[in-house]
Amino acid sequence: MDTPLIIPLDTVSQSDVALVGGKAATLGKLHRAGFPVPAGLCITTDTFRLALADRQAHIQQLLRSADLYDPATAQSAAAAIAALLSDLTLPPMLAEALAEAMPQLADPTTPLAVRSSAIGEDGALVSYAGQYATSLGVRGLAAVQAAILAGWRSFFSANALAARAAQEELTTSEGMALLIQPLLAAECAGVAFSVDPVQERRDRLVINVAWGLGAGVVDGTVANDTIWVRRADLDVFAALSGLSEDEAKAVANRLVDSEETPLTQLIDELYALAALARQEAAVAAVVAQAPPTVMAQLHDLPQAAPFLTRFQKFLDHYGERTGDGWGSEVTLAMPTWREEPSIVLALIAPYLATNVTAPAISRARARQARETEVAALCAACSDPAVVAEFRRQLAYARKVSAVVEQHNHYLDQMYTGQVRQAVVAAGCWLVAQGVLNTADDLFWLQFGEISDLLRAPSAFAVAPLIATRQADYQSWLTLETPPILGMPTAELPERPPLHNEVSSMAMADGAERPGILHGLGASHGRGQGRARVVTDPIHLPALQAGDILVAPNVGPMWTPLFPILGGLVLERGSVAQHAAATAREYGVPVAIQVKDACRRIADGSWITVDGQSGTVEYNET
Repeated sequence: MDTPLIIPLDTVSQSDVALVGGKAATLGKLHRAGFPVPAGLCITTDTFRLALADRQAHIQQLLRSADLYDPATAQSAAAAIAALLSDLTLPPMLAEALAEAMPQLADPTTPLAVRSSAIGEDGALVSYAGQYATSLGVRGLAAVQAAILAGWRSFFSANALAARAAQEELTTSEGMALLIQPLLAAECAGVAFSVDPVQERRDRLVINVAWGLGAGVVDGTVANDTIWVRRADLDVFAALSGLSEDEAKAVANRLVDSEETPLTQLIDELYALAALARQEAAVAAVVAQAPPTVMAQLHDLPQAAPFLTRFQKFLDHYGERTGDGWGSEVTLAMPTWREEPSIVLALIAPYLATNVTAPAISRARARQARETEVAALCAACSDPAVVAEFRRQLAYARKVSAVVEQHNHYLDQMYTGQVRQAVVAAGCWLVAQGVLNTADDLFWLQFGEISDLLRAPSAFAVAPLIATRQADYQSWLTLETPPILGMPTAELPERPPLHNEVSSMAMADGAERPGILHGLGASHGRGQGRARVVTDPIHLPALQAGDILVAPNVGPMWTPLFPILGGLVLERGSVAQHAAATAREYGVPVAIQVKDACRRIADGSWITVDGQSGTVEYNET
């Protein structure tokens, strides 16, 4: 077999559901999320099919000839299949693999649970609760083998066949996996429903619990308690900190970001390149001035060789980036860093200043401040269970938050850059065919039109179409974006009150005071500095250390400059966007959704931004 007969549970993910079944796949997902899931062995669905290989045709014939919606007929079919499987044995390869794997799972005297994990079991739409066999208190290899056979046979019980028939899941692709785990000596156990199954309420959980093992709860044979829990009461951080829900969210957001990402590595390399350039005054001068012929001038400087060697390695690793991502207005027409190395040099230039703190040091300081706050919160809580759960959730949240930046680097930026290469190659070919004047003309066409031209270069008149679209674009640039598109309905619903999801302090009464703009806090801290108002979404601003960037919004193109900022003010934005997450990594205060900030704040003026309250103090003119 190409796939293993037995798979350790701690290697299983949700994507393995076809191999290990629904129950094991979900437990594997919980284990990866940091939940305390006991170790286990998964007997795969491929192993199940191997064991039934010489009987499968006969089983399918019995199923096709039976009306499984009729209880009596389903019972007869199940009895016939049971007789067919009465002498079923484990495949020799499984018996050998099981004998080798079992000692690594548990001592021979340890009681085990051999649990069903069919492909459709414990699914989003149907659970097949109680349809398959689970054996508890199994001890020794022989007993485990017998429990495996019982689990396989239960796949064809009358109840199981009727249940799958009702869901139209009687197909040859179905299968039974089994999960072997140590049986915990539970003082009490039960079942928790993440949604109230009776009232169908998502705002509360329902827990059924009884003394002893959970089997008595699921089969209804023992008295049990029912507990209803409001989901809001499960906010472990609110319980730990004693803060209100909104205040807890504000603090929690700044505690999450601490993982290394492709962006933090990129920023460290930009700083290293700047430090290398500073070693040669002539090299630093060319990078700082960034003339149109900057690359040619650097190649003409013999002392620039070490810088250019490291710069080329940087482009080899990050050259496909374009600045694309949430908050960015970059398109495929934007050249990659490999095509326009001057973009990277513009990012390096602000780090040439000797008063710029190394980004890694800024990041370490911000991380230390977060860890100090975490330690203080945990020390102030007298419930060790709450502390343990908080630390588990925090570790998981930090891991997940790093995925946002990984997604941007590999999917938004690298992917976009590679697609651009294909488009540019097509444009160059069409130029060679005499269809286009320049390769960039291709960006005025749709993908379907490009495909048509590549198949037949004379398919349609290209030049008039491009000229019309270029003229339309220039006209659109003069228009102001309307607040809504289309006609509003005659009766608009009442607007809900403005609610700050980050800080309860911002816009408490909606009133404005002279010289103060209100928004939402997105990164903790308070900073003062020179305002650099930038409304061009593409070209990088000329920034100095300590400047406060004011913009409608920013995307990943500008985030490599964040370590030198004294603050960030955005007219739009969200707490979860790349800009806010990166700013929190470096302790840069951020206020988002600050209305008319670019119009009311003068470029070069001195302003103060409070990243907790979301307020911006400025001088009115």
